[in-house]
Amino acid sequence: MQKAEARVAKNTLFLYMRMLLILLINLYTSRVILKTLGFDDYGIYSLVGGLVSLFAFMNSSLSGAASRFISYTLGEGKGEGKTVFSTLLTIHSIVAIALVILCETLGLILFDHLVIPADRIIAAKITFHISVAAAAINVLRIPYNASIIAHEDMKVFAYVSIAEVVLKLLIVFLLNVIVYDKLITYSWLFVGVVFIVSVIYFCYCIKSYSETRCFLSFNSVKFKAILGYFSWDLYGNLSVVANAQGTNIILNLFGGVVVNSACAIANQVRGAVYGFASNFMLAMNPQIIKNYASGNVEDMLSLIKRGAIFSFMLLWCFTLPLLFETKYVLDLWLNDYPDYTITLTRLALLFSLIQSMYGSVNIGIHATGKIVKLSLIGGTTLLLSVLVSYVALKHHAPLWVPFAVNIIAVLINAFINPFILHADLPKFRYIDYFVQVYLRMTVIAIITSVIPVLIYTFMESSFYRLILVFVTVFLSEILVLYFGILTTEEKHLVIDKLFHIK
Repeated sequence: MQKAEARVAKNTLFLYMRMLLILLINLYTSRVILKTLGFDDYGIYSLVGGLVSLFAFMNSSLSGAASRFISYTLGEGKGEGKTVFSTLLTIHSIVAIALVILCETLGLILFDHLVIPADRIIAAKITFHISVAAAAINVLRIPYNASIIAHEDMKVFAYVSIAEVVLKLLIVFLLNVIVYDKLITYSWLFVGVVFIVSVIYFCYCIKSYSETRCFLSFNSVKFKAILGYFSWDLYGNLSVVANAQGTNIILNLFGGVVVNSACAIANQVRGAVYGFASNFMLAMNPQIIKNYASGNVEDMLSLIKRGAIFSFMLLWCFTLPLLFETKYVLDLWLNDYPDYTITLTRLALLFSLIQSMYGSVNIGIHATGKIVKLSLIGGTTLLLSVLVSYVALKHHAPLWVPFAVNIIAVLINAFINPFILHADLPKFRYIDYFVQVYLRMTVIAIITSVIPVLIYTFMESSFYRLILVFVTVFLSEILVLYFGILTTEEKHLVIDKLFHIK
Protein backbone atom coordinates (compact mmCIF):
# COMPACT_ATOMS: atom_id res chain seq x y z
CA MET A 1 0.00 0.00 0.00
CA GLN A 2 2.83 2.42 0.89
CA LYS A 3 4.52 1.66 -2.44
CA ALA A 4 1.30 2.46 -4.29
CA GLU A 5 0.83 5.73 -2.39
CA ALA A 6 4.47 6.69 -3.03
CA ARG A 7 3.96 6.13 -6.75
CA VAL A 8 0.75 8.15 -6.67
CA ALA A 9 2.57 10.98 -4.85
CA LYS A 10 5.42 10.97 -7.37
CA ASN A 11 3.08 10.96 -10.35
CA THR A 12 0.93 13.66 -8.76
CA LEU A 13 4.03 15.84 -8.39
CA PHE A 14 4.78 15.57 -12.11
CA LEU A 15 1.18 16.32 -12.99
CA TYR A 16 1.12 19.35 -10.67
CA MET A 17 4.29 20.77 -12.19
CA ARG A 18 2.57 20.37 -15.53
CA MET A 19 -0.63 21.92 -14.34
CA LEU A 20 0.87 24.99 -12.70
CA LEU A 21 2.73 25.91 -15.87
CA ILE A 22 -0.33 25.17 -17.99
CA LEU A 23 -2.51 27.24 -15.67
CA LEU A 24 -0.24 30.27 -15.86
CA ILE A 25 0.01 30.11 -19.65
CA ASN A 26 -3.74 29.52 -20.05
CA LEU A 27 -4.55 32.52 -17.88
CA TYR A 28 -2.44 34.67 -20.16
CA THR A 29 -3.60 33.16 -23.46
CA SER A 30 -7.28 33.28 -22.49
CA ARG A 31 -7.03 36.97 -21.73
CA VAL A 32 -5.29 37.72 -25.05
CA ILE A 33 -7.57 35.46 -27.12
CA LEU A 34 -10.72 36.97 -25.57
CA LYS A 35 -9.40 40.45 -26.33
CA THR A 36 -8.28 39.50 -29.86
CA LEU A 37 -11.40 37.61 -30.89
CA GLY A 38 -13.89 39.76 -29.01
CA PHE A 39 -16.93 38.62 -27.04
CA ASP A 40 -18.89 37.53 -30.11
CA ASP A 41 -16.19 35.44 -31.83
CA TYR A 42 -15.07 33.97 -28.51
CA GLY A 43 -18.65 32.95 -27.83
CA ILE A 44 -19.02 31.56 -31.37
CA TYR A 45 -15.88 29.43 -31.01
CA SER A 46 -17.17 28.07 -27.70
CA LEU A 47 -20.60 27.39 -29.19
CA VAL A 48 -19.31 25.70 -32.36
CA GLY A 49 -16.77 23.68 -30.41
CA GLY A 50 -19.55 22.65 -28.06
CA LEU A 51 -21.67 21.49 -30.99
CA VAL A 52 -18.84 19.27 -32.24
CA SER A 53 -18.33 17.98 -28.69
CA LEU A 54 -21.99 17.03 -28.66
CA PHE A 55 -21.28 14.61 -31.51
CA ALA A 56 -17.96 13.57 -29.95
CA PHE A 57 -19.90 12.37 -26.90
CA MET A 58 -18.23 8.98 -27.30
CA ASN A 59 -14.80 10.38 -26.41
CA SER A 60 -15.24 10.11 -22.65
CA SER A 61 -16.59 6.58 -22.94
CA LEU A 62 -13.80 5.59 -25.32
CA SER A 63 -11.18 7.12 -23.06
CA GLY A 64 -12.69 5.45 -19.99
CA ALA A 65 -12.87 2.07 -21.70
CA ALA A 66 -9.30 2.34 -23.00
CA SER A 67 -7.90 3.33 -19.59
CA ARG A 68 -9.89 0.71 -17.75
CA PHE A 69 -9.01 -2.25 -20.02
CA ILE A 70 -5.33 -1.36 -20.44
CA SER A 71 -4.90 -0.79 -16.67
CA TYR A 72 -6.87 -3.94 -15.86
CA THR A 73 -4.76 -6.00 -18.30
CA LEU A 74 -1.55 -4.70 -16.72
CA GLY A 75 -2.94 -5.51 -13.27
CA GLU A 76 -3.84 -9.07 -14.30
CA GLY A 77 -0.40 -9.65 -15.80
CA LYS A 78 -1.57 -12.25 -18.34
CA GLY A 79 0.29 -10.78 -21.31
CA GLU A 80 -2.78 -9.80 -23.33
CA GLY A 81 -1.74 -6.18 -23.79
CA LYS A 82 -1.19 -6.29 -27.56
CA THR A 83 -4.55 -7.97 -28.19
CA VAL A 84 -6.40 -5.42 -26.07
CA PHE A 85 -4.60 -2.43 -27.59
CA SER A 86 -5.08 -3.51 -31.21
CA THR A 87 -8.79 -4.09 -30.58
CA LEU A 88 -9.08 -0.66 -28.97
CA LEU A 89 -7.25 0.95 -31.90
CA THR A 90 -9.65 -0.67 -34.37
CA ILE A 91 -12.68 0.56 -32.43
CA HIS A 92 -11.30 4.10 -32.21
CA SER A 93 -10.57 4.20 -35.96
CA ILE A 94 -14.16 3.22 -36.74
CA VAL A 95 -15.50 5.82 -34.31
CA ALA A 96 -13.32 8.59 -35.81
CA ILE A 97 -14.75 7.93 -39.27
CA ALA A 98 -18.31 7.78 -37.91
CA LEU A 99 -17.75 11.06 -36.03
CA VAL A 100 -16.75 12.91 -39.21
CA ILE A 101 -19.76 11.57 -41.12
CA LEU A 102 -22.17 12.41 -38.30
CA CYS A 103 -20.85 15.95 -37.80
CA GLU A 104 -20.83 16.77 -41.51
CA THR A 105 -24.46 15.69 -41.93
CA LEU A 106 -26.64 16.04 -38.86
CA GLY A 107 -24.21 18.50 -37.28
CA LEU A 108 -24.62 20.95 -40.15
CA ILE A 109 -28.40 20.74 -39.79
CA LEU A 110 -28.16 21.71 -36.12
CA PHE A 111 -25.63 24.41 -36.96
CA ASP A 112 -28.25 26.25 -39.03
CA HIS A 113 -30.43 26.62 -35.93
CA LEU A 114 -27.79 28.36 -33.81
CA VAL A 115 -28.11 32.06 -33.01
CA ILE A 116 -25.06 33.54 -34.80
CA PRO A 117 -24.64 37.09 -36.20
CA ALA A 118 -25.27 37.05 -39.95
CA ASP A 119 -21.87 38.50 -40.86
CA ARG A 120 -20.05 35.71 -38.94
CA ILE A 121 -21.91 32.66 -40.26
CA ILE A 122 -19.31 31.77 -42.94
CA ALA A 123 -16.41 32.06 -40.47
CA ALA A 124 -18.37 30.02 -37.92
CA LYS A 125 -19.06 27.27 -40.47
CA ILE A 126 -15.38 27.05 -41.46
CA THR A 127 -14.51 26.87 -37.76
CA PHE A 128 -17.02 24.03 -37.42
CA HIS A 129 -15.34 21.95 -40.18
CA ILE A 130 -11.89 22.52 -38.66
CA SER A 131 -13.19 21.54 -35.22
CA VAL A 132 -14.50 18.28 -36.67
CA ALA A 133 -11.00 17.43 -37.93
CA ALA A 134 -9.53 18.18 -34.49
CA ALA A 135 -12.16 15.98 -32.83
CA ALA A 136 -11.36 13.04 -35.15
CA ILE A 137 -7.63 13.32 -34.40
CA ASN A 138 -8.37 13.39 -30.66
CA VAL A 139 -10.34 10.14 -30.98
CA LEU A 140 -7.43 8.37 -32.69
CA ARG A 141 -4.94 9.36 -29.99
CA ILE A 142 -7.08 8.11 -27.06
CA PRO A 143 -5.53 4.59 -26.88
CA TYR A 144 -2.03 6.06 -26.81
CA ASN A 145 -2.89 8.51 -24.03
CA ALA A 146 -4.53 5.68 -22.11
CA SER A 147 -1.37 3.55 -22.44
CA ILE A 148 0.81 6.26 -20.94
CA ILE A 149 -1.60 6.75 -18.04
CA ALA A 150 -2.02 3.00 -17.46
CA HIS A 151 1.76 2.58 -17.33
CA GLU A 152 1.75 5.50 -14.85
CA ASP A 153 4.37 7.25 -16.97
CA MET A 154 3.18 10.65 -15.80
CA LYS A 155 6.51 12.35 -16.39
CA VAL A 156 6.10 11.94 -20.15
CA PHE A 157 2.43 12.85 -19.96
CA ALA A 158 3.40 16.03 -18.12
CA TYR A 159 6.18 16.97 -20.54
CA VAL A 160 4.02 16.49 -23.64
CA SER A 161 1.18 18.46 -22.06
CA ILE A 162 3.58 21.30 -21.32
CA ALA A 163 4.79 21.21 -24.93
CA GLU A 164 1.15 21.39 -26.02
CA VAL A 165 0.40 24.48 -23.96
CA VAL A 166 3.61 26.16 -25.14
CA LEU A 167 2.45 25.61 -28.71
CA LYS A 168 -0.89 27.16 -27.77
CA LEU A 169 1.05 30.12 -26.40
CA LEU A 170 2.68 30.43 -29.82
CA ILE A 171 -0.81 30.60 -31.31
CA VAL A 172 -1.44 33.80 -29.36
CA PHE A 173 1.55 35.54 -30.96
CA LEU A 174 0.76 34.23 -34.47
CA LEU A 175 -2.84 35.36 -34.06
CA ASN A 176 -1.66 38.96 -33.80
CA VAL A 177 0.81 38.61 -36.68
CA ILE A 178 -1.31 36.88 -39.33
CA VAL A 179 -3.57 39.33 -41.14
CA TYR A 180 -6.66 37.22 -41.78
CA ASP A 181 -9.98 36.43 -40.12
CA LYS A 182 -9.00 35.91 -36.46
CA LEU A 183 -11.58 33.20 -35.73
CA ILE A 184 -10.62 31.07 -38.73
CA THR A 185 -6.91 31.62 -38.09
CA TYR A 186 -7.26 30.54 -34.47
CA SER A 187 -9.14 27.39 -35.52
CA TRP A 188 -6.46 26.35 -38.04
CA LEU A 189 -3.63 26.95 -35.62
CA PHE A 190 -5.44 25.00 -32.89
CA VAL A 191 -5.97 21.92 -35.06
CA GLY A 192 -2.28 22.11 -36.03
CA VAL A 193 -1.31 21.86 -32.37
CA VAL A 194 -3.66 18.90 -31.89
CA PHE A 195 -2.01 17.08 -34.82
CA ILE A 196 1.57 17.74 -33.64
CA VAL A 197 0.85 16.57 -30.08
CA SER A 198 -0.91 13.44 -31.34
CA VAL A 199 2.14 12.50 -33.42
CA ILE A 200 4.37 12.94 -30.34
CA TYR A 201 2.16 10.60 -28.26
CA PHE A 202 2.11 8.05 -31.08
CA CYS A 203 5.88 8.03 -31.53
CA TYR A 204 6.60 7.76 -27.81
CA CYS A 205 4.20 4.85 -27.28
CA ILE A 206 5.53 2.94 -30.28
CA LYS A 207 9.06 3.35 -28.90
CA SER A 208 8.29 2.58 -25.24
CA TYR A 209 5.42 0.06 -25.03
CA SER A 210 5.58 -3.19 -26.98
CA GLU A 211 1.78 -3.68 -26.94
CA THR A 212 1.28 -0.49 -28.99
CA ARG A 213 3.43 -1.81 -31.87
CA CYS A 214 0.55 -3.41 -33.69
CA PHE A 215 -1.78 -2.96 -36.63
CA LEU A 216 -5.54 -2.81 -36.67
CA SER A 217 -6.94 -6.20 -35.74
CA PHE A 218 -10.10 -7.75 -34.38
CA ASN A 219 -10.42 -10.08 -31.41
CA SER A 220 -14.05 -11.13 -30.91
CA VAL A 221 -13.72 -11.91 -27.18
CA LYS A 222 -12.02 -8.62 -26.30
CA PHE A 223 -14.25 -6.74 -28.70
CA LYS A 224 -17.41 -8.01 -26.97
CA ALA A 225 -16.01 -7.19 -23.52
CA ILE A 226 -14.94 -3.69 -24.55
CA LEU A 227 -18.15 -3.07 -26.49
CA GLY A 228 -20.30 -4.18 -23.55
CA TYR A 229 -18.46 -1.86 -21.18
CA PHE A 230 -18.39 0.95 -23.73
CA SER A 231 -22.11 0.65 -24.54
CA TRP A 232 -23.24 1.14 -20.97
CA ASP A 233 -20.65 3.83 -20.26
CA LEU A 234 -21.75 5.58 -23.44
CA TYR A 235 -25.14 6.53 -22.04
CA GLY A 236 -23.61 8.05 -18.92
CA ASN A 237 -21.01 10.03 -20.84
CA LEU A 238 -23.51 11.05 -23.51
CA SER A 239 -25.58 12.46 -20.67
CA VAL A 240 -22.59 14.40 -19.35
CA VAL A 241 -21.87 15.90 -22.78
CA ALA A 242 -25.57 16.53 -23.46
CA ASN A 243 -25.82 18.28 -20.11
CA ALA A 244 -22.79 20.50 -20.73
CA GLN A 245 -23.57 21.35 -24.34
CA GLY A 246 -27.32 21.37 -23.78
CA THR A 247 -26.79 24.02 -21.13
CA ASN A 248 -24.60 25.95 -23.57
CA ILE A 249 -27.21 25.76 -26.33
CA ILE A 250 -30.05 26.73 -23.96
CA LEU A 251 -28.08 29.76 -22.81
CA ASN A 252 -27.52 30.65 -26.47
CA LEU A 253 -31.22 30.43 -27.25
CA PHE A 254 -32.22 32.66 -24.36
CA GLY A 255 -29.17 34.91 -24.00
CA GLY A 256 -27.17 34.87 -27.26
CA VAL A 257 -23.44 34.37 -27.88
CA VAL A 258 -22.39 36.89 -25.22
CA VAL A 259 -23.79 34.62 -22.50
CA ASN A 260 -21.98 31.72 -24.18
CA SER A 261 -18.81 33.74 -23.74
CA ALA A 262 -19.56 34.17 -20.02
CA CYS A 263 -20.27 30.45 -19.78
CA ALA A 264 -16.96 29.64 -21.51
CA ILE A 265 -15.01 31.84 -19.08
CA ALA A 266 -16.77 30.28 -16.08
CA ASN A 267 -16.03 26.78 -17.33
CA GLN A 268 -12.42 27.68 -17.98
CA VAL A 269 -11.98 28.85 -14.40
CA ARG A 270 -13.75 25.71 -13.19
CA GLY A 271 -11.53 23.51 -15.36
CA ALA A 272 -8.37 25.21 -14.16
CA VAL A 273 -9.30 24.77 -10.49
CA TYR A 274 -10.73 21.29 -10.91
CA GLY A 275 -7.44 20.26 -12.47
CA PHE A 276 -5.86 20.24 -9.00
CA ALA A 277 -8.21 17.41 -8.02
CA SER A 278 -8.41 15.65 -11.40
CA ASN A 279 -4.63 15.47 -11.74
CA PHE A 280 -4.42 13.78 -8.38
CA MET A 281 -7.13 11.30 -9.40
CA LEU A 282 -5.43 10.77 -12.77
CA ALA A 283 -2.38 9.54 -10.87
CA MET A 284 -4.51 7.41 -8.53
CA ASN A 285 -6.97 5.85 -11.01
CA PRO A 286 -4.61 3.19 -12.43
CA GLN A 287 -3.76 2.04 -8.90
CA ILE A 288 -7.44 1.63 -8.00
CA ILE A 289 -8.10 -0.45 -11.12
CA LYS A 290 -4.90 -2.49 -10.85
CA ASN A 291 -5.56 -3.31 -7.19
CA TYR A 292 -9.02 -4.56 -8.08
CA ALA A 293 -7.69 -6.62 -11.00
CA SER A 294 -5.05 -8.25 -8.78
CA GLY A 295 -7.53 -8.97 -5.97
CA ASN A 296 -6.25 -6.37 -3.48
CA VAL A 297 -9.74 -5.09 -2.66
CA GLU A 298 -8.86 -3.66 0.77
CA ASP A 299 -6.10 -1.51 -0.72
CA MET A 300 -8.47 -0.47 -3.48
CA LEU A 301 -11.14 0.69 -1.00
CA SER A 302 -8.56 2.57 1.06
CA LEU A 303 -7.40 4.41 -2.07
CA ILE A 304 -11.01 5.31 -2.92
CA LYS A 305 -11.69 6.89 0.48
CA ARG A 306 -8.39 8.71 0.81
CA GLY A 307 -8.48 9.76 -2.81
CA ALA A 308 -11.86 11.43 -2.30
CA ILE A 309 -10.71 13.31 0.80
CA PHE A 310 -7.44 14.50 -0.73
CA SER A 311 -9.21 15.54 -3.95
CA PHE A 312 -11.74 17.56 -1.98
CA MET A 313 -9.02 19.24 0.10
CA LEU A 314 -6.98 20.14 -2.98
CA LEU A 315 -10.02 21.65 -4.64
CA TRP A 316 -11.30 23.42 -1.52
CA CYS A 317 -7.95 25.14 -1.03
CA PHE A 318 -8.50 27.06 -4.29
CA THR A 319 -12.30 27.12 -4.45
CA LEU A 320 -12.91 28.97 -1.18
CA PRO A 321 -10.61 31.93 -1.98
CA LEU A 322 -12.08 32.17 -5.49
CA LEU A 323 -15.65 32.10 -4.20
CA PHE A 324 -14.80 35.09 -2.00
CA GLU A 325 -12.75 36.95 -4.57
CA THR A 326 -14.43 36.04 -7.89
CA LYS A 327 -14.94 39.64 -8.99
CA TYR A 328 -11.44 40.73 -7.98
CA VAL A 329 -9.80 37.80 -9.80
CA LEU A 330 -11.85 38.33 -12.98
CA ASP A 331 -11.07 42.06 -12.92
CA LEU A 332 -7.37 41.31 -12.46
CA TRP A 333 -7.33 38.58 -15.11
CA LEU A 334 -9.62 39.86 -17.87
CA ASN A 335 -10.42 43.45 -16.87
CA ASP A 336 -13.54 43.33 -19.07
CA TYR A 337 -15.93 40.38 -19.26
CA PRO A 338 -19.61 39.71 -20.12
CA ASP A 339 -22.53 39.95 -17.71
CA TYR A 340 -23.29 36.86 -15.61
CA THR A 341 -19.60 35.80 -15.62
CA ILE A 342 -19.19 36.27 -11.86
CA THR A 343 -22.33 34.33 -10.94
CA LEU A 344 -21.70 31.52 -13.43
CA THR A 345 -18.10 31.17 -12.26
CA ARG A 346 -19.11 30.77 -8.62
CA LEU A 347 -21.76 28.18 -9.49
CA ALA A 348 -19.30 26.30 -11.74
CA LEU A 349 -16.80 26.13 -8.86
CA LEU A 350 -19.43 24.67 -6.52
CA PHE A 351 -20.35 22.13 -9.22
CA SER A 352 -16.75 20.89 -9.39
CA LEU A 353 -16.39 20.81 -5.62
CA ILE A 354 -19.35 18.44 -5.30
CA GLN A 355 -18.03 16.30 -8.17
CA SER A 356 -14.75 15.82 -6.32
CA MET A 357 -16.61 14.29 -3.37
CA TYR A 358 -17.41 11.07 -5.22
CA GLY A 359 -15.01 10.97 -8.19
CA SER A 360 -12.99 8.10 -6.69
CA VAL A 361 -16.22 6.14 -6.07
CA ASN A 362 -16.96 6.36 -9.79
CA ILE A 363 -13.50 4.96 -10.57
CA GLY A 364 -14.19 2.08 -8.16
CA ILE A 365 -17.42 1.30 -9.99
CA HIS A 366 -15.62 1.40 -13.35
CA ALA A 367 -12.92 -0.90 -11.98
CA THR A 368 -15.56 -3.60 -11.31
CA GLY A 369 -16.84 -3.26 -14.88
CA LYS A 370 -20.43 -3.18 -13.57
CA ILE A 371 -21.42 0.29 -14.70
CA VAL A 372 -25.05 -0.20 -15.76
CA LYS A 373 -26.66 1.42 -12.71
CA LEU A 374 -24.07 4.22 -12.61
CA SER A 375 -24.75 5.17 -16.22
CA LEU A 376 -28.52 4.87 -16.06
CA ILE A 377 -29.09 6.73 -12.80
CA GLY A 378 -26.34 9.33 -13.10
CA GLY A 379 -26.97 9.94 -16.79
CA THR A 380 -30.72 10.31 -16.41
CA THR A 381 -30.26 12.81 -13.58
CA LEU A 382 -28.07 15.00 -15.78
CA LEU A 383 -30.44 14.76 -18.76
CA LEU A 384 -33.43 15.72 -16.64
CA SER A 385 -31.54 18.76 -15.40
CA VAL A 386 -31.31 20.04 -19.01
CA LEU A 387 -35.07 19.66 -19.42
CA VAL A 388 -35.73 21.40 -16.10
CA SER A 389 -33.38 24.23 -17.08
CA TYR A 390 -35.12 24.75 -20.42
CA VAL A 391 -38.55 24.89 -18.80
CA ALA A 392 -37.24 27.31 -16.16
CA LEU A 393 -35.76 29.71 -18.73
CA LYS A 394 -38.88 29.40 -20.85
CA HIS A 395 -40.74 30.78 -17.85
CA HIS A 396 -38.31 33.73 -17.60
CA ALA A 397 -35.98 32.36 -14.91
CA PRO A 398 -32.55 34.06 -14.59
CA LEU A 399 -29.81 32.81 -16.91
CA TRP A 400 -27.82 31.35 -13.99
CA VAL A 401 -30.57 28.82 -13.19
CA PRO A 402 -29.18 25.99 -15.47
CA PHE A 403 -25.93 26.06 -13.47
CA ALA A 404 -27.86 25.84 -10.19
CA VAL A 405 -29.93 22.92 -11.50
CA ASN A 406 -26.73 21.09 -12.48
CA ILE A 407 -25.42 21.52 -8.93
CA ILE A 408 -28.53 19.82 -7.59
CA ALA A 409 -28.04 16.99 -10.11
CA VAL A 410 -24.44 16.21 -9.05
CA LEU A 411 -25.43 16.53 -5.38
CA ILE A 412 -28.01 13.78 -5.93
CA ASN A 413 -25.37 11.60 -7.61
CA ALA A 414 -22.99 12.20 -4.71
CA PHE A 415 -25.40 10.36 -2.42
CA ILE A 416 -26.56 7.67 -4.87
CA ASN A 417 -23.20 6.48 -6.26
CA PRO A 418 -21.81 5.04 -2.97
CA PHE A 419 -24.93 2.83 -2.81
CA ILE A 420 -24.21 1.64 -6.36
CA LEU A 421 -20.63 0.67 -5.49
CA HIS A 422 -21.82 -1.16 -2.36
CA ALA A 423 -24.31 -3.18 -4.42
CA ASP A 424 -21.53 -4.40 -6.74
CA LEU A 425 -18.80 -4.61 -4.09
CA PRO A 426 -20.30 -5.47 -0.66
CA LYS A 427 -16.96 -4.90 1.10
CA PHE A 428 -17.47 -1.22 0.37
CA ARG A 429 -19.74 0.06 3.16
CA TYR A 430 -21.62 3.17 2.10
CA ILE A 431 -22.32 4.16 5.73
CA ASP A 432 -18.57 4.15 6.43
CA TYR A 433 -18.04 6.27 3.33
CA PHE A 434 -20.60 8.85 4.43
CA VAL A 435 -19.06 9.06 7.91
CA GLN A 436 -15.36 8.72 7.06
CA VAL A 437 -15.44 10.80 3.87
CA TYR A 438 -18.47 13.12 3.60
CA LEU A 439 -18.58 13.97 7.30
CA ARG A 440 -14.83 14.62 7.32
CA MET A 441 -15.20 16.85 4.27
CA THR A 442 -17.88 18.87 6.04
CA VAL A 443 -15.74 19.27 9.16
CA ILE A 444 -12.72 20.26 7.05
CA ALA A 445 -14.77 22.87 5.17
CA ILE A 446 -16.10 24.38 8.42
CA ILE A 447 -12.76 24.46 10.25
CA THR A 448 -10.84 25.95 7.34
CA SER A 449 -13.53 28.59 6.64
CA VAL A 450 -13.60 30.34 10.02
CA ILE A 451 -10.54 32.59 9.66
CA PRO A 452 -11.04 33.28 5.91
CA VAL A 453 -14.61 34.46 6.63
CA LEU A 454 -13.28 36.89 9.26
CA ILE A 455 -10.61 38.12 6.84
CA TYR A 456 -13.19 38.60 4.09
CA THR A 457 -15.49 40.47 6.48
CA PHE A 458 -13.00 42.94 7.93
CA MET A 459 -10.58 43.53 5.01
CA GLU A 460 -11.14 45.46 1.80
CA SER A 461 -10.90 43.57 -1.47
CA SER A 462 -7.28 43.46 -2.62
CA PHE A 463 -4.51 41.19 -3.82
CA TYR A 464 -3.28 40.89 -0.23
CA ARG A 465 -6.68 39.69 0.95
CA LEU A 466 -6.78 37.08 -1.82
CA ILE A 467 -3.33 35.75 -0.89
CA LEU A 468 -4.08 35.88 2.84
CA VAL A 469 -7.29 33.87 2.42
CA PHE A 470 -5.48 31.29 0.28
CA VAL A 471 -2.56 30.94 2.71
CA THR A 472 -4.95 30.63 5.65
CA VAL A 473 -6.95 27.87 3.99
CA PHE A 474 -3.77 26.08 2.93
CA LEU A 475 -2.19 26.15 6.40
CA SER A 476 -5.47 25.12 8.02
CA GLU A 477 -5.70 22.12 5.70
CA ILE A 478 -2.12 21.12 6.45
CA LEU A 479 -2.94 21.05 10.17
CA VAL A 480 -6.18 19.13 9.61
CA LEU A 481 -4.39 16.68 7.32
CA TYR A 482 -1.57 16.01 9.78
CA PHE A 483 -3.61 15.77 12.98
CA GLY A 484 -6.88 14.40 11.64
CA ILE A 485 -6.29 12.27 8.54
CA LEU A 486 -2.75 10.87 8.26
CA THR A 487 -2.00 7.64 10.12
CA THR A 488 0.90 7.46 12.60
CA GLU A 489 2.97 5.57 10.03
CA GLU A 490 2.27 8.19 7.37
CA LYS A 491 3.19 11.00 9.78
CA HIS A 492 6.57 9.37 10.41
CA LEU A 493 7.08 9.01 6.66
CA VAL A 494 6.32 12.70 6.12
CA ILE A 495 8.73 13.75 8.89
CA ASP A 496 11.45 11.47 7.47
CA LYS A 497 11.06 13.00 4.01
CA LEU A 498 11.06 16.56 5.34
CA PHE A 499 14.05 16.24 7.64
CA HIS A 500 15.92 13.47 5.80
CA ILE A 501 15.87 11.15 8.84
CA LYS A 502 17.00 7.67 7.85
